[in-house]
Amino acid sequence: VVLHSMSDPSPDPTPDKDGAGISTTVVFGVLTLSGCLLAFSLLRSRIKGVYAARYRRLSIPSERLPSGMFGWIKQVLAYKDEELFRSHGLDALMYSLHLRANFVIAFLFVLVAFPCLLPAFWNGDMNKDRPSEDAVKGILLFSQANVEQGSSLLFWPVAGIYVFTAITILVTKRLFDKFLAYRNEVTHMKLTRNFAVMIEETNTKSAKRLAQQFERLFPGRVVTATVAYHLEDLHHLMEHYKEAERQLEYAHMNQLKLEQASFESTPLRGVGDSGPVVQHWEGKFTFLGPIAGQFGWARKVNSIDHWSERVSFLRDCVEDSQRRLQTLIESGDELDLATRVSFVTFKDTRTARIASQTVIGQHAGELETKPAPDPADVLWKGLNIGRNQRIIRGIFVNIAFFFIVAFGGASVTFLQGLANLETLSRIKGLGFLDWINHQSSFIRGIVTDLLPALVLVTFMALLSPTIAYISSFHGYHTKSRLAKTVFQIYYLFLAFNVFFVSTISGSVLGVLDDIIHNFTFTDIVRLLSTSLPQQSLFFMNYIIVKTFSEQGWSLLQIGFMFVRWFKLTFMTVTAKERAEAGDPGPFEYPVYYSNVLLMWTLTAVYANMAPLLLGFSVLYFGVCYVVHRYLILYVFVPDMDGGGRLWHSVFRRTMVGLIIAQITLAGLFGIKEFPFGSTLTAPLVAVTVGYTFYMSRKYRRPTLYGYLSPDEEISAETVAEEEELDLQRSYVQPELQPINSWSFDQLQSDAHLNIKVDTEQDQDEIDSRMNKHSYSVDALSPGSALSVPLMPPRSASNRP
Repeated sequence: VVLHSMSDPSPDPTPDKDGAGISTTVVFGVLTLSGCLLAFSLLRSRIKGVYAARYRRLSIPSERLPSGMFGWIKQVLAYKDEELFRSHGLDALMYSLHLRANFVIAFLFVLVAFPCLLPAFWNGDMNKDRPSEDAVKGILLFSQANVEQGSSLLFWPVAGIYVFTAITILVTKRLFDKFLAYRNEVTHMKLTRNFAVMIEETNTKSAKRLAQQFERLFPGRVVTATVAYHLEDLHHLMEHYKEAERQLEYAHMNQLKLEQASFESTPLRGVGDSGPVVQHWEGKFTFLGPIAGQFGWARKVNSIDHWSERVSFLRDCVEDSQRRLQTLIESGDELDLATRVSFVTFKDTRTARIASQTVIGQHAGELETKPAPDPADVLWKGLNIGRNQRIIRGIFVNIAFFFIVAFGGASVTFLQGLANLETLSRIKGLGFLDWINHQSSFIRGIVTDLLPALVLVTFMALLSPTIAYISSFHGYHTKSRLAKTVFQIYYLFLAFNVFFVSTISGSVLGVLDDIIHNFTFTDIVRLLSTSLPQQSLFFMNYIIVKTFSEQGWSLLQIGFMFVRWFKLTFMTVTAKERAEAGDPGPFEYPVYYSNVLLMWTLTAVYANMAPLLLGFSVLYFGVCYVVHRYLILYVFVPDMDGGGRLWHSVFRRTMVGLIIAQITLAGLFGIKEFPFGSTLTAPLVAVTVGYTFYMSRKYRRPTLYGYLSPDEEISAETVAEEEELDLQRSYVQPELQPINSWSFDQLQSDAHLNIKVDTEQDQDEIDSRMNKHSYSVDALSPGSALSVPLMPPRSASNRP
């Protein structure tokens, strides 16, 4: 109550209880989405660096982009699942199929609910003997709020939850079968991870001995074994090298600008005149400039010569350290630098699959093998953390997540209350804000509505990076495992703070005053049975906003467009930095999955309680399907493919949403004095739980390892001799890989690209030059020998 009064000092004593405000929300949402679609259609062909960023980053011919103002919708819908799987990976395909499955479930149940449930609820007699001010009216007449206690009309939602459960089970079963088929295909592809196994706990600290141990088990099938090492010092040395190389790029760029300026001022330079030279202060207190030079604390040096010597020196140090480490590794001696994590690669995928499922060693936990992640998926920093340390870290990380989930929503509500100008002006030192209260109502309204919205938007924008940052302390070995944790916590936060808190606060606290004054049990039950379906009005508005406004702004990519413009204008200097500024990053599956699952939970809960909500759910899943597929196809650039391994967690939470719907409906039947409905609904919970465990157990191993047919030709899965060298280098730590630096001629040539970019054509030239030199965004990142098609190698080599 206090927080509500802080956010709205003069609340409306007669809130909307009939859904009349939904029409305003729909009109505003449709106008917003229409405006965003129009702006997107006009800007899409003009700003390809934003709306076709993936094509630009991967140098895909622009003629494959959809033409016409709305031609992109047809091309997105016509993009086949098989093509999406080949070009973008299984993660993209499963997310798309999940959206489509939710749309199909909602749409099929609409065909049942609208002709059956709506007339049944309309014929309810809840308003009998009730005063007009408490009467159910508006669109609530089409919900269970209009059905009196113990009415025979409640048999309709009982039948409805059975139909909804059956549709959900059939659709998810078909979706799981598709996932199994594509996962089996992934495990048979010539991908690097399919030729290797990962050993998370091993006492063998010698790569040579580890290879010999597996060679005895699989004669003639082992390519190499790689052990991860503690190389923090070498990592810091390489970071210094990268910084020196970046400064050398700056020096070449500044030298070019200086020569251009000198030529414009003195075009007829004399013979032997070398022209101006870029210099900088080197020594102590360099920020004092000439003053430090007067006291001998610093001196001016030639920037190009200085940084060239620095790069050469650091390169020699890095290469010398790498040679010495490589000599120790090849000697076969056990090194104290070795971690307990290692990788073993084989000549064929069949042997790798057998090894990943084999218990190796004479003691439990001696060699725990599992399918290897993609080299780009490995978090090498996390390999340095042992099991016991991960357990301790996990306890503190989970405590932090508990506070985020439990108190995050309350903190936002408190900050939104503080964001009210009247409240802020009472705080000492912020009294100057009171002048806004004396401005026009238009200006005052914008500010008072904008501040709480900014607080909420800022919090939600920082929530996912904050969860990822906290999770990084746990010491996960792969990016996909880290993404799974982000997904689990983010979804839990949304489910708790948006669904449970909103439902409880709206249904219980909303009638708390009446419960206090009408304390008889019958009156309390009657109030709760009416108020719970009334919460559908809030969630209808919520889904409408998420459907029209949020998806419209998501399609426009205003945030990425602004960040890209800001970086290109104020923060980028070198060609490498300009290339990084145009990178939108990967599609955030944990965040998008969480939002979609929240909408699914709301749909499942209110499908048989307020069927009109289903119509907005169908629109939401349909709009998301089109918008998100476009973003996946043309905008976001994946850094790796997790092989759809997030789907198991998504499936379980889909079933949890259905179970919540069944329990809620059974409880509502009890409140409405219809125990027969609760009795009939309760077995559905057991059926759904059993189905969830059955599907998870049945499909876990096949989707993890793939099928191993006795009729398979092992030669079809064996790498060629020239590919074994790539496999040997696949799971080598970044610190042990050869450093990739530009030559002097390349730096001097690409300095011409470091001129301010004013047009998209200039940025195209930079991207083309960067691809020509095979200059990756992170020159020290481990490369994948057998790359997945969605991330083709920059070089011209024809790798499978």
